[in-house]
Amino acid sequence: MNDDPYKAPESKPRASPIIYWSIHLIPELSGLSRSEQKSAWRACRRKAFTHWQCWLAIGILVASLNPKTTHLFVSWLFGLNHSPAFIIGALSLWVSCITIYALGTMQVIVRYTRPHLQTYLSAREADE
Repeated sequence: MNDDPYKAPESKPRASPIIYWSIHLIPELSGLSRSEQKSAWRACRRKAFTHWQCWLAIGILVASLNPKTTHLFVSWLFGLNHSPAFIIGALSLWVSCITIYALGTMQVIVRYTRPHLQTYLSAREADE
């Protein structure tokens, strides 16, 4: 029994979700050298695009790259003249591209590539 009423109850720490910033963080590729990781990734990444979710993620990325859309949205949102809106739009475009790619598109592609990587690596191990 815990005597301190202010102490938080002990519980198992939850594992934090992994954000795949690069292919080197994918568990299936962890035991391979960098060149082997890249070749396995190249062999399997296109297979992920048989899933509509990957195409949707790419579509969102492409839509965010449209400067006219960003410019109009920022002008409407802030009611600014064109010069400040263009600057804010350019900055938001840059930030959104990095964010969408790193936190969105890459996550989706890795999620649907991992089963293909498992198959590829087990077939490679069977050949050896």
